[in-house]
Amino acid sequence: MNQKSTVGSQNTSQKHRLRTLVASLFGTIAMFLVISSILIVWANQTLLNTNTYVATVAPLASNATVKAYFVNQLGSQLVNGQQVAQLAEGLLPAVVLSTQTTAQITSQVKSIVNQSLTEVVNSPGFKQLWITTNRNLHSSLISQLDSNSSTISLNVRPVLNGLVAQLSQTQLAPF
Repeated sequence: MNQKSTVGSQNTSQKHRLRTLVASLFGTIAMFLVISSILIVWANQTLLNTNTYVATVAPLASNATVKAYFVNQLGSQLVNGQQVAQLAEGLLPAVVLSTQTTAQITSQVKSIVNQSLTEVVNSPGFKQLWITTNRNLHSSLISQLDSNSSTISLNVRPVLNGLVAQLSQTQLAPF
């Protein structure tokens, strides 16, 4: 009787290990599918839905860090070595230009440009431009992805025109 119980317990032990292995495999597959479905539903409802996407990114236009980034990036683009002289002539009095060093003039021009850009990013017009831009670019991107286009092109000209229009109401208007 001892031999039968030993053989029976080995048989049960092997079945138990096989059952544990299969259950672990199916449990792992189930977890992968649950996580995948959550990500797909989130992407579909957040990233692929223009209204939800815009509602998600719209508050970024009010974020101080994002504003500072825009001011720094746009300011750097506007005040490069070749344009400083032109900007300085239009923004600073002749007395300042004749009495200060190039570094001092560049610093003053950067200050004026950053002040003007700060006015723009703090304006309600910038927030609206941000929302409109994100809506238009997202819609364009989604429609191009849906059409299985081999290339994607995004028209940023309206954004640039909007920024130029807003900058024309600052000290940078002549430029």
